[in-house]
Amino acid sequence: MSSLNSTTVQNLKDAYLKASDVNVVAVDWGSLASSTLYLGPKWNTWRVSESVADLVRFLEDTAGGKRARMHVVGHSLGAHVAGQTGHRLAKDGGRIARVTGLDPAMPGFLWVESEDGRLDESDADFVDVVHTCGGVLGYSSRLGHADFFPNGGTPFQPGCGGLVEIAQACSHARAHEFFAESITAPGDAFLAVPCDSWDSYKERKCRGQPVPMGERVPRTASGMFFLETNGTAPFALGPRSWFKRAKKKSKKKTSSKPAAN
Repeated sequence: MSSLNSTTVQNLKDAYLKASDVNVVAVDWGSLASSTLYLGPKWNTWRVSESVADLVRFLEDTAGGKRARMHVVGHSLGAHVAGQTGHRLAKDGGRIARVTGLDPAMPGFLWVESEDGRLDESDADFVDVVHTCGGVLGYSSRLGHADFFPNGGTPFQPGCGGLVEIAQACSHARAHEFFAESITAPGDAFLAVPCDSWDSYKERKCRGQPVPMGERVPRTASGMFFLETNGTAPFALGPRSWFKRAKKKSKKKTSSKPAAN
């Protein structure tokens, strides 16, 4: 139900042009995504990815483009377009550098799709995924090399709920909002902690080196990562949010009441 003029595309484009000297190509498949019957746009993702792959080949053949320097970003169904594009290119001449899936769509892809038809870690040299509406509109399971689960990766995301959630798919949209902010924010703005679950994160049982979620994620990152955010923009809590709470929890555990005389 989106187009070239959607906030998803425009906010990402504006952030990239503000942060770097890069070329941004926005893919407008609004005419194929406008059907109110979800399965139509879902099946059209494969057609769109074919055109995007052809564009990449054209840029390589005529303008000196190199897929080793290309980064394809997609939200919802667009995340699978990005993955399918990477899959097509990997078969004929090497993988693109990076694919980012922003809350990849789950309906129509769960259980019935092979890895050829949905985003997965074979689609690029590095695949990172941000989950914000897992189990409803988006995937709740790992799909990439590094999967990030802000606020648990499920609805309702902070600041969402009620009519806002229904009318604007608020939790689903948080993925592209977080990512757009990460492009211009400091590298430690969205620090995420490697962990095996959201429950372990909340209990502060996680171990390992935190990494930034979003544009600045290192290509060596691997596994599941968790973090918390604000409910309104700016969403990033900064580098010390998890550590402050972990320290507070540790103090609470070690404190004791004086014995009664």
